[in-house]
Amino acid sequence: MKKTVVEIYALAVCFFTVACLAITTSVFTWNIIEASLPEFTLSSYEYKCHQSDLSYQDCFSNREKYIRKNNPEIFPTGAELTSERNTSYVRELKAEQRDGFQSMIHSIIVVVISLMIFLVHWRLAIRSRENNG
Repeated sequence: MKKTVVEIYALAVCFFTVACLAITTSVFTWNIIEASLPEFTLSSYEYKCHQSDLSYQDCFSNREKYIRKNNPEIFPTGAELTSERNTSYVRELKAEQRDGFQSMIHSIIVVVISLMIFLVHWRLAIRSRENNG
């Protein structure tokens, strides 16, 4: 059974789309975890910075708004610091979750396009094989 150039081309494209689908599926799985468990996928640095008021202060007290020469803001203390840390942590989790949802949409787009390319080339390979069979 001799293969034609068209059949080899079509099968090669199918091979690469299957590889793309395999990679995208693993990325999509991670995106699901990121969207559903943002605390788990949050970077270790951000997670550590939000575990206590002291760690929050260590991470963020050297920001420009607190150390600038002209009219610096005063880093919060006490209950205000705890409130700011908790608010910041919730904001970080929401951003992480949003990133997960955005990446899921990107992955879905890649899967749909890859499937369309695969199906077109799979049919082309079958037709080429039938015509030369």
